Amino acid sequence: MSNPLVLVTRPLEQAKGFANSLRVHGFDPLLCPLFDVLVDRGGFSPRHPYDAVVATSGQVFSGQFDFSAILDISLFCVGEITADKARSCGFHTVFAQQNVTGLKSQLTERSKEGAHILYLRGAEIREDLAQALPQFTWDQQVLYQARPVNGLSPEIVANFQNLHSVTLFSARAGVVFADLIRHYGLEGLIRGINLVSISAAVEETVASLPWKKSVVASQSDTASMIAALTILLQEKK
Repeated sequence: MSNPLVLVTRPLEQAKGFANSLRVHGFDPLLCPLFDVLVDRGGFSPRHPYDAVVATSGQVFSGQFDFSAILDISLFCVGEITADKARSCGFHTVFAQQNVTGLKSQLTERSKEGAHILYLRGAEIREDLAQALPQFTWDQQVLYQARPVNGLSPEIVANFQNLHSVTLFSARAGVVFADLIRHYGLEGLIRGINLVSISAAVEETVASLPWKKSVVASQSDTASMIAALTILLQEKK
């Protein structure tokens, strides 16, 4: 009997590590990047002394930028995945929250009014933190751009009916995924497939699709995603 087939929708670089973890836990990953990530080769250049650094996506730490000038500054981020990548880049003090709401609350609690905040981000953001928290002075640096893919590969379409689960890691990915499913007319097959989302906000973007079962990871990290998949597999047995 073959291992359960799991669709991994992360960008290719991030998908590889998660795919390896899936194999260890008895799943067969099928890579389906929903974005082509273009790193800003202009690089990172700090312009001011900062009181805090903010990152809402781990993708900002994937471009081999030189962050040495800001590694001693407290970093506030969303998700343990982002936190782990920040630590691997050398950041000493990292505060991780499960969502942007938690990040805003923690940043407000720990930062004085007028604090100078550096926001490392992609070209597309779901919420403008500078607008949401005007009591701070913001320096926003765009380090990457994630462009939605034009379509699904023939391999993905051919194997779609064999999927045990789909994994989603961002709300934007959920929107792109839902559009592709409708474009290819795959809604009917969704009825036999499980969904594992990294957060409730991500799950909401694909809630209109008729999933067999939809679950949200207990924490915003890959270990919790795999734990949720394992529970689904045990329920099937």
